[in-house]
Amino acid sequence: MTVEMTLELPEEVSIENVCEWKEKFTEVLQGSSSVQVNAGALSRVDTAGIQLFAVAAMAAKAAGKPLSWQRPSDALKDTVAQLGLTQIVFN
Repeated sequence: MTVEMTLELPEEVSIENVCEWKEKFTEVLQGSSSVQVNAGALSRVDTAGIQLFAVAAMAAKAAGKPLSWQRPSDALKDTVAQLGLTQIVFN
């Protein structure tokens, strides 16, 4: 059975709320066969947030569960690129 879940990211994912979002990513990865992440509202993301996204992408790939990004914000794309993690986070 195919179960696709969507995570709606807030305006900010940072050190202040990364633990909350780690739990959400873990829950969604465990309960679905594929994950969509809507990042259109994300206007601020720090290194802790990007690290979370990288780990989530690697965990999804290792579990054979597609993870796709819907409307990734410029802030997200720019920060991921600055950290050299584009291939990990978005592929």
